[in-house]
Parts: sequence; C-alpha cells; structure tokens
Amino acid sequence: MNVSYKVSTTAECSNRFYDKTQQLLLDETHFNTISSGCNILEKDNLENFGDLFLETWINNDVLKLHKLIKMIASETLILNDDHSETNDSLADIAMNKEIPQTLIEIISIVDNSLTDSIIEYLEQSQDLICDAFLALSKMFYFSNKILNDFGGNVIDVVRLNFSEYSPNARIAALNLLTVVFRENSMIIKLCLSGQRKFIKNLSKMVEKSNDSDFNCAVVELSNQIIRNAVNNKLKDVEYLTAVLPCFYHIFINSLQKNEFLIDCYSGLFYLMFLQPQYILVEFTEGFTLSAFKYEHEFIKYYLLQILKLIYCYFPEERLIIFHQQIDFSFLNNCIEINQILAYSLASLVWTIIDRGEYFIQGLIEFHIFEHLYDIFINSSFEIKNMILQDFSLAIIKSNLDQLNYYFTFNMDLILFESMTLIDSLSLCLDSIKIVADNFPQRVKVPELIESVEAIVPEDELTKDKIAYILSIATNESLEENFE
Repeated sequence: MNVSYKVSTTAECSNRFYDKTQQLLLDETHFNTISSGCNILEKDNLENFGDLFLETWINNDVLKLHKLIKMIASETLILNDDHSETNDSLADIAMNKEIPQTLIEIISIVDNSLTDSIIEYLEQSQDLICDAFLALSKMFYFSNKILNDFGGNVIDVVRLNFSEYSPNARIAALNLLTVVFRENSMIIKLCLSGQRKFIKNLSKMVEKSNDSDFNCAVVELSNQIIRNAVNNKLKDVEYLTAVLPCFYHIFINSLQKNEFLIDCYSGLFYLMFLQPQYILVEFTEGFTLSAFKYEHEFIKYYLLQILKLIYCYFPEERLIIFHQQIDFSFLNNCIEINQILAYSLASLVWTIIDRGEYFIQGLIEFHIFEHLYDIFINSSFEIKNMILQDFSLAIIKSNLDQLNYYFTFNMDLILFESMTLIDSLSLCLDSIKIVADNFPQRVKVPELIESVEAIVPEDELTKDKIAYILSIATNESLEENFE
C-alpha cells in the first residue's frame, strides 16, 4: 500500500544537495567514519546521517541502505529519552530527513512502489525488513513525537502486510507493535474491524504455532495492549471488549511454555482487572494454583494480584473450595523477598480477612499475622500502614478464639502504639472498641490512652468513639473524657 508519508522525488533531493556537502556525504571514507562511530547523537552528526540516508535511498543503493538501517537498529543512532527538548529536536531532524517515512516504505511490501532492486533483495531474504522494524522500534521507543506521527501508519501497514512477511519479519513486526501500543492514543486503533480481525487471527496462529519466538511476541503484544487499557481506565470501551476473548485465549494457550509465564500471568491479571467476568471462568483455579510452584518474583507478584481478585469476586462456596487448596506458606516466602511483594501480600491479606472468620483461620494456621508483625518495624511507611489496616480489620472480623490468638503476640499493642501511622483512623478506632468491649483490661495501657487522647476528632462520630474507648481505658464516664 502507499502510506501517507512518501519520500521526496529525486529532483527535489537534487536541489537540496546542490553543493559540496553532497560529495562529502557520498564519499565512502565519510560513510565508514559514520558507520564506525557511536556518537551520532549530536545534531550535526544526525543531520549528516540523515542526508546520507536519504541520498542512499534515492540512489537505490540497497546494500548501503541496509547498513545504515542496521546502524539505527543497533543503537548506533538513537534518541535520548532523558532530554525531552533535545529529543524533540533530534526527532524533527529524523523526520525532516524522512528516515521513519523511508522505513515505513520498506516494510510496505504489498501493493507498493518499491524499486526492482529492493524487491529482488527482499526475495533473497527479508533481513532488510526485519532491521527496518527494529530501527522503527528504537526510534519509537526513544521518541514519542515520532511514535505519535507514524505509529498509526505502522499498525495499518503491519496488518495489511503480515501474511507476506517471513517468520522472522513477523516476529519483528509484532515486537514493533508492542512498542507502538505503549502509547495511549494507539489503543483506539483497535476499534477498527480490520484490527480486531488481525488480533483474532493472531489468537488462532498461536494455537497452531510451534515457533516459540513468534508465540512469545504475540503474548508480549497482547500483554502490552491489556496493560495500557487498564492504565487508561478503558474498562467499558466496546471496541476493546470485542477482542478481550482473543487475548484470554492467547494467554491460556501459552501458559504451558515457561518462557511466556511472566507475560501470561501479567496479562491474565490485567485482563481480569479490566473485565471481572474473566475471574469467574472455569480455568481460574487451575492456572492460579499452578503459579504457586514458580519462584520468579514477577510471577509471585502477579499471583498475589490474581489472588486478590479471586477473593474479591468468587462466590463463597467456590471460594471455600479454592481456599482449602492454597498452601499459605507461599505467602510467608513473599514477605522475605522484597518490599513490593511484602506490600502486595499485606494488601491481599486485607482482602482475605474481609471475607470473614473462616478465611481468617487459614491465615492464622500458617502464621501469616505473626510474620506481618515481625516485619512491621523495619518496613516502609506504606507497608506499615497496610499491616495496621490488616490488623484492625482482623480484630473486627474475627471471633473470640481468633482474638485470643492475636493477643498471644500482642497484635493489638502495635495498633495502640502506631495509630498516627494508619490512614483509616475510623477503622483503627472500631477495632480498639472491639478489644475494649471483649477484653477491657487490654486497653488499660498508657500507650493506648496517650495515643487516643492525642487525636483531634474531625466529626462527632470520631469524638464518640474516642470517648467510649477512653471511658473503658481510664474507668471514667463518657462525659468526663470530654469535659
């Protein structure tokens, strides 16, 4: 196809280079100097490179053009994403020299006006197309400006040409699309019926393909699209909903391959987060329980997120059966790996507690609360806050036997001493009221009295809770506490 961005005609280029610069750029020594250097980032060097690139394209020197494209693909020529102003300037140069436009021409092999020499070159091998895809990936990755201008064209070109690409070129094309779909505005391209059909075909190809690299590229692309959709809160967008079954099919069919596991579990989590009905499908227990055997911390992270969704959405009868199959010692291992997993675990524990005392008992039997207590002191503020919320909710939701268990390691005392750290003061006060009602002697401690007295109530309800707790803690009447 003819894309919207065409290179200039030979006549236009001739006028542009009508000076000594042209001879310099075409000089082989100068070409070798640029090829061997790694300092293409400066503006002047990029200008020179662009002139050489465009002239090589116009002169139809395919071998030299391929070398130049490889330079971009190998990061000899890259744009620096740490300096946005410089980056925009370099992007303007690259676009003025028609580098991305030329690369798009090269990957457009269906109904295109490629020269006979390039067509002949491609018939021998599609390495040129593979390197063009990689070069575009590098340019898109380091320049949102180039991505925004040309990403939509690339999506269309790949869809229309995909069946004509070699196996390696298909993989390179999918890797490029993964970069393209990290840009928010590109997701809307999925509203086109042609794009939906393309995604559906990818789903069918994964099921039949034994090419690990191809399947991996499809899974990574699917994961990127789903993550972007979640990050942009596209939960109810109709055009995205139409392709979600395809993504689910891709992830489920790829779980047997260890090299895809991280992207599969990541994709399944974001898919279920986006559309909760996918939590309730029949395969959920199977792929979730299978994840417990993997040691990779990323898989552990996404497993914790999936578990949280399960405990949020499973109906009680189904959840009880699932809950009975979980080895909660896995959760204790997560605490010890890093702070991110520790926070994720604390967040999951809150969700489990919220389902009631039956599910709390599993946490008790595997000493989850004790482990959270042990890591509390050395944790970050965010983790401490989450643990305090766990302990508060656990006291509210538990039966008397479970409360007695908490008191064996003084879980309530942590709440008394750390009330100023918790975001949900109301939740904390409610839990202390439970302790005061059932075990009044445990609230008669200076740490609690001092912490509660220091609270400035923002409303009458909080004021009443404080007065009630202090009346039991100090053996004074409610009125005396607020005289």
